[in-house]
Amino acid sequence: MAKPGQQTGDAVGTARDRSLIIVGQKEKNLIRKIASWITRLGWIPLAVSFCAYHWGGGLGAGYSLYAATALYFVNPVVDYQDGFVLFAEISSVVVTTSVIFTIIQSAIENLNDFILSKSSASTAVFTDNEWGEIYSDALEKGYVAEPEKSWNFKNARASVAFLYSEDTKNIGMYRENQEKLAGRDVYLMLNHADPFLLKSTESARVHFFNLYEIMARKYWKDHSLYEEIRPDENGVFHPFRIAVLGFGDVGRAIFKYGYLNNIYETDQRLEYHLWGCGNIAERRFLSSLQTMNKDSITVHTESWEEDISEIAGADRIIITGEDGETIRILQELLYENPNAVIHCACGGDMVYEEIFLGENVATFGNMKEILTEDYIKREQLLLQAKMFNYDYALSAEGQHVTDPSAVTEKMENEWDKLNGFFRGSNVARADHYWIEKWKLLDGHSIEEEQRI
Repeated sequence: MAKPGQQTGDAVGTARDRSLIIVGQKEKNLIRKIASWITRLGWIPLAVSFCAYHWGGGLGAGYSLYAATALYFVNPVVDYQDGFVLFAEISSVVVTTSVIFTIIQSAIENLNDFILSKSSASTAVFTDNEWGEIYSDALEKGYVAEPEKSWNFKNARASVAFLYSEDTKNIGMYRENQEKLAGRDVYLMLNHADPFLLKSTESARVHFFNLYEIMARKYWKDHSLYEEIRPDENGVFHPFRIAVLGFGDVGRAIFKYGYLNNIYETDQRLEYHLWGCGNIAERRFLSSLQTMNKDSITVHTESWEEDISEIAGADRIIITGEDGETIRILQELLYENPNAVIHCACGGDMVYEEIFLGENVATFGNMKEILTEDYIKREQLLLQAKMFNYDYALSAEGQHVTDPSAVTEKMENEWDKLNGFFRGSNVARADHYWIEKWKLLDGHSIEEEQRI
């Protein structure tokens, strides 16, 4: 699974409106690198022309240095000419042009960012990794902002997204600029910290998101078990074994939302087999989890190499480790069972099913599918949960919607009242809604739905 700094569907979406700049962040970075290398090598024309003038033309050291410097301004002051001088003349023009271009490009980018900061429809993305750049490129009006440029906070109207690699950096940046962000939408990436344990964030409308949780919820919706665990012709449910390899950030999220959402029938028999959980306390906790049906959870202490035959026979295998490790595990499993159903997490552009021969290999978790305006800014996966909560609040108070234009604001206000537990409950309810809808469309009655 790619981390920030590694090269990392719903497709990214609409092309960005950059106001003044047409090229994307990657193109701008490439241009900067080329210009940087040209500038670093800018001393070469000076050295070559100095040597040519001093030793070839017989000029004094001081005058040779002056003549060599004049070439950068396309202003030869000496008539002496040879192959070395010609090379210095051409290369010095390239260096000068590169420096001028860099200055102009920087000025245009600064002006572009300044204009965008004044638009409430734009988003300033503060980041130190490629995840932030991917998200900025996915936004219709987004730009990678720099904290030291005061216009990104002072008198700015743009919404703000903090996508630094460390949760503490995101929290710190928000706290440091909390007063300047008053009244603006703030999107805070917290992949490890629990947002519901943070102190009040009332001065701005803060939206928290966890990329691993978005990935996991999207995975179970895109790769539902609905068709996999149906009873046979005699109405008997057979065990369905799910092997999760790797229990890092991705593995935890995949198991958590599978455990919460994969509830289809009271007689189903899902078997979760987990490898790679090295924390003793966590292993005990997982082993003690209760299920609401005949599902079971087994935490394996052996390495996946020792259990390769058992893993290869699972009904679904989910590999959630680093990309290099994923390839090694995938190959070993395909050697053992070429027909194994294997789903591989990959935050980048690698598509394992296009590379390996296994017919049942699939890839999930591309960050370009997750870091989108729909998932982060419009909170597509949270909207259903907020709607359920608002509907419950109205029912509890015996009220109905009287002003449709105020629904969004009231829905957000009701959501803000919830603690972490009740928000999580609504999220689980919203995810399970799709299972209920599938079953209802498949011929189940509402009464049967209510018994699930």
